[in-house]
Amino acid sequence: MMMIGFFPDPYPDELLYSICARYSSRVQYGQVKSVTSELFGTKCATAVIELPCYLDHFISVLPSGHKYTVEQLIDNHTLFRFYSPFLTEERVKRLLDSISGLNDCKY
Repeated sequence: MMMIGFFPDPYPDELLYSICARYSSRVQYGQVKSVTSELFGTKCATAVIELPCYLDHFISVLPSGHKYTVEQLIDNHTLFRFYSPFLTEERVKRLLDSISGLNDCKY
């Protein structure tokens, strides 16, 4: 697995979707699927604004020395904190497992 050379720092309260869009704009690949494959480890991933998936893989390809964790990204750069108060504990756990990539992204 290869690391990417850089990744933009998120703005406060910026969604991961937006950060990835800024990255995509800077690397200027010919196809969006190339960016999703590089960042999330699969060409099957789609850009999702609310609750992205495969964050474990995403963290693993970030440049060395980055300060991000899956939990930090979920808490600060997804809409999870707005959804979770309305979900059961079991549903929250399944959702967190899906977002991190521990199981398939099936919300």
